[in-house]
Amino acid sequence: MKTKTLALVAFTMFNLQFTTSMMAQGQNQQNREAMRTEMINRQADRLVKDLNLKGDEKTAFVETYKAYQREVMESQRDGRTRMGNQQGNQGDKKLSDEEAKKAVEQYFERQERQITQMQKKLEIDRRYYEEFSKTLTPQQLARIFQQNNRQNQPGNRQFQQGNRQRPEGFGGMGGDRGGFGGNGGGMGGDF
Repeated sequence: MKTKTLALVAFTMFNLQFTTSMMAQGQNQQNREAMRTEMINRQADRLVKDLNLKGDEKTAFVETYKAYQREVMESQRDGRTRMGNQQGNQGDKKLSDEEAKKAVEQYFERQERQITQMQKKLEIDRRYYEEFSKTLTPQQLARIFQQNNRQNQPGNRQFQQGNRQRPEGFGGMGGDRGGFGGNGGGMGGDF
């Protein structure tokens, strides 16, 4: 009898902990979505001022720009989800031949996924360029896409949140040095 009661209490506590954890994750997701929406709104407002848009032109631009940014962010989020955390930091540990081979293969797979993601982003950019070009001048278009490019540069905080620098060593990108290993990039180094 005590065993059944103890098992029931343990099961209930596990379910309660699991439910609480899931609720917290849901709340975090809602917070992230709210932050993304706020960021997109601020970017749109900044561009409206910068491009000196008024009236219907402003309204049309803001709606199109928000749709554009949501689509870009969704494609970036999809890419990060698929890439996962495959790096695994081994520090200065020497790898076996099999581990080294696996590390190189994972590096190539990550590069392929990144290229695919960049291709999707380019397709989105081109599609929205056509949409924006219906109402905006070439100088205004240049400002939109130059700003968008700056937001995705390595020095930008938003960029770093989505693509954190990886520690030097196995599977990392050598911080900002590129390539494998931490000895200056390339495929040399200690992996």
